[in-house]
Amino acid sequence: MNIPGRYNSSTTVRTPLDPIEDLVSWISTLRSKGYTSDVLKREHGFADAKEIRTSADLIGILSSNAVGLMEQAYSGRPQHSYLPLYYALLNLSKIYVVAAGNREKLFTNRYHGVSYNPVEKNSRDLLNERIVLKTNGVFRLFYESTTKQPWVHSNRKLTLKCFYPFIQNIGHEFFQFYKQTPPLQPIEFDLVTTSKGGHKVRVMAPNVGLPHYDKIRYYKILKGFSSTRQKGVFETRVISGMNERDARQVLLKQLNRELIYCKTKHNLQTGRPLYVTPLSNIAVHLVEEIPIWLAFYHLSNIVRYNPEQLEKIQNEKSWGMLLALRKHAILRFMLLFWSNFHQTEFKIESASLL
Repeated sequence: MNIPGRYNSSTTVRTPLDPIEDLVSWISTLRSKGYTSDVLKREHGFADAKEIRTSADLIGILSSNAVGLMEQAYSGRPQHSYLPLYYALLNLSKIYVVAAGNREKLFTNRYHGVSYNPVEKNSRDLLNERIVLKTNGVFRLFYESTTKQPWVHSNRKLTLKCFYPFIQNIGHEFFQFYKQTPPLQPIEFDLVTTSKGGHKVRVMAPNVGLPHYDKIRYYKILKGFSSTRQKGVFETRVISGMNERDARQVLLKQLNRELIYCKTKHNLQTGRPLYVTPLSNIAVHLVEEIPIWLAFYHLSNIVRYNPEQLEKIQNEKSWGMLLALRKHAILRFMLLFWSNFHQTEFKIESASLL
């Protein structure tokens, strides 16, 4: 069963230049009210002319702020870049909220929506630091816009190790410095036709050495699935009285597709594509943008309020990972943002000038 991915369409762009510069150029295009209005109507179902104009105006301001903050971040010292980079992500996350039709809620949710105590006793390991999710704020609106899930996480405490492993663009550095394999599980889908003509979706999770790969509670991507007697295999209930195409559409709704991180190579035995999804039992749905947002929120607070800790971090094993984060994760977030705004998965590949 071939799943389109997080969105129903995808496109690949090849560039011989720095992809971060390309994404910044694309995002700068959102200052065009005409272009932005067209996307809001076509991809997000906006119909009211006044709301389209107001939303396009706000998106133009937010995108311009994000671009300016990124330019500021990369023109200064790396250790101080996390503060403007976080605010760049904050501006982009507000565009998610506007595109989801919740522009007015931003005016009553002006706080970040997350807290971090900079005077709390510093942990010996960066990943043992913790943040607290709040009842209201931009993060709540951003979370609801990306996950389509209700907010039930007020005052929930999260240590950084709950979400850092899911920033896949620093997966190499995470493994290098922490000797832990990031819990990103490959899965494949199969649409099964029963002997009585019904249909069900079967999800297979191969054992690639990750703990808990066979426990359904770790798969937030699945809803309405049950475990089977076979380890790492989960199934929906049978849908009867429908042809295969209609049954497929119904069954697709039992997947939280926003938790598909990417499509990887095919299973050589079955020929079916493999998809990557986070393997986590925390209640928060870790769509790709969420761990990146939270990581930069935390680091921005260290830059602002705790210069002593910032100095200390630069002498720890995590510093190489954090240096990679400032570009790899930002590039990924911008791609995710552009994909969400256009409801199409965008990919960038390097290309030769020749």
